[in-house]
Amino acid sequence: MAIDPFTRFRISRIMEGYAELKVPRPLRDQVRLSSEWDEDCLTLLEWRPAMRGSKPQWEARPIARFRHDGQLWEVQRLDRSGKAWSRVPHISPDADFERQLEQVEHDPDGLFWASLAD
Repeated sequence: MAIDPFTRFRISRIMEGYAELKVPRPLRDQVRLSSEWDEDCLTLLEWRPAMRGSKPQWEARPIARFRHDGQLWEVQRLDRSGKAWSRVPHISPDADFERQLEQVEHDPDGLFWASLAD
C-alpha cells in the first residue's frame, strides 16, 4: 500500500529537522545527512566529501532504511556486503515512524552511527 502524500511530506519534514539537529553547523563541511524515498521505503543517508581529482565530491553512504508495509515501519540495515537490506532484529516493527527514528538515533549496538566517530 502506497504512503499517502501528506504522510510522505510530514515524514520528509521530520527527517529534515533530524538532519539539522544531528549534525552541528560547524561540522557540515565534513558530514551531512539527508533522506531519500524509493516507493514505500525511506533511506537515511550520510554524506562525506571524497577527493576525486582536484576537488572534493560528496559521496553518500546509507545509514538505515525505514520500510513501510502499509501498517508498520520496519527498520533495516545493509548487510556486510552493502548490497542487501535486512530487518534489524531487536527493533520491532511499529506504526509510529518517529519511534523508529528514535531507535536508530539511540543505536545501543553501534549499527548505524559508528561512522560518525571516524
